[in-house]
Amino acid sequence: MATRIDEQAMIAQLKAHDEAALMSLVTLYGAFIRQVVWHQLRTAAERSDTADVENRIFYKVWAKIDQFDPARGTFEAWLGTIAKHQALDYQRGLKASLAALDIDTVILADQPPAEEADLEALFAALSAPERQVFERYFVQQQTVPEIAKALHIKPSTVYQHISRGRKKLRQGGESDGSHS
Repeated sequence: MATRIDEQAMIAQLKAHDEAALMSLVTLYGAFIRQVVWHQLRTAAERSDTADVENRIFYKVWAKIDQFDPARGTFEAWLGTIAKHQALDYQRGLKASLAALDIDTVILADQPPAEEADLEALFAALSAPERQVFERYFVQQQTVPEIAKALHIKPSTVYQHISRGRKKLRQGGESDGSHS
């Protein structure tokens, strides 16, 4: 993680509500936060809003930084607790939404199956690995572990391809500048 000096300076800046400290928090602890969130949110449906949960965590740290007490534990442990609780709150909210859904009143629109040519055009903006993952995940309805095993990649790589692919499709196929 962060060196002790970097961490102390970042905490002091966060307490002063310096926005640059928020970027340092993301840089120094972003991967750790995602790891904690994904430990709590295990399904693809739950993980689909990971960025939203992470943003909630960053906001909570920003709003509650004055409550951090180094005498009671490390910053990383405090941050991990916030991340865990935000992920659990999100998970409870998702479950409550699904429980409140009255399946008898839901109307599903009849949609013809997507033609292969339509999918090719839709997925044209994606890199070859992203296309493979999207095909397996969204068309063949495979799970992330199944895709990872079939493509001989890590599950985290599958999630990265899904995330980057979604971002590209939302941007109308423009590359986000990351490697493909």
